[in-house]
Amino acid sequence: MLNLNYNIIGALGKSGIGAGPDIQPTTTTTTTTTTTTAASGLTFYYLVVAGAGGGGGNAGGGGGAGGYLSGSINLAAGTYPVKVGAGGAAGQGNSGGATNGETSSLHTLIAEGGGRGAGNGPGNEAYNGGSGGGGQYGNQTPGAGLQGNSGGTGFFASPDILRGGGGGGAVNAGENGVNTINVGGTGGQAIFNNILNDYVAGGGGGCRQSTTYTDTVAASGGINAGRGGRSTVAGSPLTDPTAGTANRGGGGGGAAWGGTENGRTGGSGIVLVYYSGSQVATGGTVSNVGIYTVHTFNSTGTLTI
Repeated sequence: MLNLNYNIIGALGKSGIGAGPDIQPTTTTTTTTTTTTAASGLTFYYLVVAGAGGGGGNAGGGGGAGGYLSGSINLAAGTYPVKVGAGGAAGQGNSGGATNGETSSLHTLIAEGGGRGAGNGPGNEAYNGGSGGGGQYGNQTPGAGLQGNSGGTGFFASPDILRGGGGGGAVNAGENGVNTINVGGTGGQAIFNNILNDYVAGGGGGCRQSTTYTDTVAASGGINAGRGGRSTVAGSPLTDPTAGTANRGGGGGGAAWGGTENGRTGGSGIVLVYYSGSQVATGGTVSNVGIYTVHTFNSTGTLTI
């Protein structure tokens, strides 16, 4: 089976079609690659990325990346449903409300939505998902990764050192929140796809907050995922969190500290279907990348062969 997805984090650069062997980071990748046969027919390659989790409110954890599937499937003539999942909602201050991202699917292949980042108070724990959401200083336990990696744990130290864990990404887990200036809470790394020529499924960054020292850098997310919030005084963020990029399955950033501080939404998913040679199917936006005909679904639709 030809696998055109290269597990290369941002520091290693991008790899184009026809490049040499995959360059692997030292961290173990737990993305899922499968081969499925629907019926006797043509071989199609696919990338299915689910919507990512929303970032938690009030010193929140980062949202987990959407589940990531790649591989090949044999499809006979017919019409096949394609679903593109929305990103999860953001946590709202102390009231919570962050949600997991929605599933994306192609025929019988289902990518799980990313887990929400934890917020403050009971009922606002991080959730499991495609990749898990990051913990928060009060709800420290992160979510587990069902098709990716877990989020990082939250952290608290007296009097007011409050750190959110990063959301899990396709390549590695989110970083734990730690009691060190400018360290911890970074979202898990995204994975590069050569057909899309971009990164997908990165985890959102968690909160960095301290009244003991001033962090000068917010916790970043994986590429195309949101960064976390940064603050020293409740309700007065030095850096606001950001949302995951649309159609890249990146987690939303966790909120800075304060009862009215909100996280950010997770990025929606994407589905690619591609095959060697001239066009034999309809559906999505059709383009050519090297020898491949590519059907890109940024929203729900159908693939007709």
